[in-house]
Amino acid sequence: MQLLQGHRIVIRSDLKNIKGKVALLCGGGSGHEPAQAGYVGVGMLSGAIAGDVFTSPPPASISAAIRTMDRAGAAGVLLIVTNYTGDRLNFGLALEETKAEGITVEMIIVADDCAFTTYKKAGRRGLCGTVLISKMAGAMSEMKKPLDEIVERLNIALSKLGTMGICLSPCSVPGSEPTFHLEADELEIGLGIHGEAGIERIKMISADELIQKIIDHMTNPSNESQLSVKAGDHIVLIVNNLGGLSCLELSIVAKSAVKYLESKQVIIERVYIGSFMTSLEMRGTSLTLMHVDNEQLKLLAIKNLLTSDAVPGNGHQLLLCLGKLTRDHMGGTSGALYSIALMTAAQRLKDNNNASDWAVALNSGIEALKRYGGAELGDRTMLDSLCPAEYELRKLTDGNGNALQVLAEAVQKAEAGAEATKDMIAKAGRASYISSAQFTRPDPGAVACAAILKAILTALEQPPPEEQE
Repeated sequence: MQLLQGHRIVIRSDLKNIKGKVALLCGGGSGHEPAQAGYVGVGMLSGAIAGDVFTSPPPASISAAIRTMDRAGAAGVLLIVTNYTGDRLNFGLALEETKAEGITVEMIIVADDCAFTTYKKAGRRGLCGTVLISKMAGAMSEMKKPLDEIVERLNIALSKLGTMGICLSPCSVPGSEPTFHLEADELEIGLGIHGEAGIERIKMISADELIQKIIDHMTNPSNESQLSVKAGDHIVLIVNNLGGLSCLELSIVAKSAVKYLESKQVIIERVYIGSFMTSLEMRGTSLTLMHVDNEQLKLLAIKNLLTSDAVPGNGHQLLLCLGKLTRDHMGGTSGALYSIALMTAAQRLKDNNNASDWAVALNSGIEALKRYGGAELGDRTMLDSLCPAEYELRKLTDGNGNALQVLAEAVQKAEAGAEATKDMIAKAGRASYISSAQFTRPDPGAVACAAILKAILTALEQPPPEEQE
């Protein structure tokens, strides 16, 4: 990234690569880091304009950013603006000014707040959903989609997007007192990202109860800002740290959200957990839900994995690629185990790529796990889901089209194997140092492997893209 001289504007360092593509600009008050400057780069924003803390940037800076993109040869400029009066005015003024100069520029307004049950003239506030919109826009820009198509597709996504925040403590603008006061046993529900008080203040309740309350409010049909979510819907979920929560607290919130949504038979395609749009040091979190289809999911995948040849169709190269990714980026014991299994399995597909060869490959991966990890079937590890699945996959034969049926049965065996670990005594791994009396749930590694196999089955069951059109 680089700074635009004379302004608080961050732009891509490789600006020459924006030529012929739609440039994307976002911005607003500071204090929400990493938003928006942290999202400048290939596959996302072309630039970000920063104002003072919680204050919209001046129109002159916004106009300067637009002109910079136009001079770089952009095929139009899109302004991604959160729904606050100052932002709408200043970005709107810059838009009109640069349009009068002959620059092709459009603006979309992100208004994803689900807190208010009745209509307010100012509209819904723009919250963490902005991050998803910026990512989708960035992906379409890299694909050289025209400006009008990007705007149309983003407006569809905006109509299926909702966010709501909660906090344990307020934030303080530097040099000022906290914007409101909470007792130690109180929670604020439905607050904004600028220190505004929320719609309700309640006594402390459990994470499960709180998240259920939030999601029920977001999806309540009587709520004029509601996001309709029903059984069978496909969504992505952001669990966003508003600044002051620990990783542990954020993970507890994420677990509660996933558990409750899945209990309502909602299909969660992606979960993003972290600090995406903060509010200084506020101890709180927000949940963002967005409906997605297959095309939208492609826009949210990691760009580095979608470049040509990065995800090869050849089984040998594919497993090697995945093995290296887990080795380099996953970390922990699980990362090492996945990597060993994948890389070992890959060798079995070097010369053949038939259905039966994949069963042999999985067997090789399992044997490597046993050899290096020291575990066996029945030790309450990932092997307790992988081994039953591998045994079922031995039924795979070449050329008679039974692969999906066998894989579906293997997934059932893996899920049953994972569930059975709930009653096992751990004999390997970190869990073996803990008293078995403390285990009330299935082994996480076994559950994860079953989930991976199910995801593979789900992907294979979908028709190819040309048949979906």
